[in-house]
Amino acid sequence: MHLETHLSWKFHFLRFTAIGGFYDEPREGMNGVADACLLTTAPNAVLLPIHDRMPVIVREEDWERWLEPGEFDEQTFTRLTAPYSAQELQAVEVSPLVNSARVDSPECCAPVSSASATAQVQTPAPRQLELLG
Repeated sequence: MHLETHLSWKFHFLRFTAIGGFYDEPREGMNGVADACLLTTAPNAVLLPIHDRMPVIVREEDWERWLEPGEFDEQTFTRLTAPYSAQELQAVEVSPLVNSARVDSPECCAPVSSASATAQVQTPAPRQLELLG
């Protein structure tokens, strides 16, 4: 069962990691645009109450293998794309301020228990709208 209300989260990885994906250089006729794709997998025990999937997290010791050209055999691909260890991941609920492009404050990532009320934060006008006139 997933949480019904929208909450904001900050994740702490206890080890250095990378998100797994694929990248393809621009080819002729692509107008200089590259292809990229981030991979997802089943959620671990930390993410399961939050979402029905999570990004593929590649451990540092697997980076060389992940970046090798060519294809993975099925066993290697299954191992590399398995859900990240729940023992090495912490989820902290943070202020919904993190969802606003108007807010640039350390309070965005403060745990909910210590985050200030959104009404108390001064939010500057978004620069994007100023540029559009």
